[in-house]
Amino acid sequence: ATSHKTGFYFDQCDNREFAGKFVRGKSLLDCFCNSGGFGLHAALNGAESVTFVDSSKPMVENARTNFQLNGFVAKSEFVSSDVFDYLEKCVAENRKFDVVIIDPPAFAKNKKSLSTAVKGYEKLNRLAMQVLGNGGFLFTSSCSFHLKEEQFIELINTASQKSGKKAQIFYFNNASKDHPFLPAMEETVYLKFAAVKITI
Repeated sequence: ATSHKTGFYFDQCDNREFAGKFVRGKSLLDCFCNSGGFGLHAALNGAESVTFVDSSKPMVENARTNFQLNGFVAKSEFVSSDVFDYLEKCVAENRKFDVVIIDPPAFAKNKKSLSTAVKGYEKLNRLAMQVLGNGGFLFTSSCSFHLKEEQFIELINTASQKSGKKAQIFYFNNASKDHPFLPAMEETVYLKFAAVKITI
């Protein structure tokens, strides 16, 4: 199977550019990588190593192809796996990264699924924080319209408490500039992106 849209997600362009400022010389984990947008941008900006993870094997192969076509020199790893399983494996093995990207599909398709979605996002962010070293950076997103900004920020806080780490949100954004929203349609304000510094 392939991803929703094209797999590149133009609504994240500005956020990829922002995250790229913090990756030079660092190890990066790109969760839900799709065609590799965040990870490829990290390689372009001097990341030392990039690990791409997605449950869709065709999308992982797309990311690998895109990496090779661009001639990047960073160390690379391409993993077809459930992201939750992969993160739990990293926690068990005490594997650490300097930067983690979380850009999952929408967990809350409707209001009824919101409570379950919040638990999923919270667990995902907690695991990501656990695999980050001291002073690491988490760039985390949600494209679920039903999950509001204040709920997203609160679950990041809860995740940090459960992970035993301190989280400082130093940047918050929505979709890229070429994705304007309509005041009369709150559904157009769907993407939430937070840059979080993690310390012990």
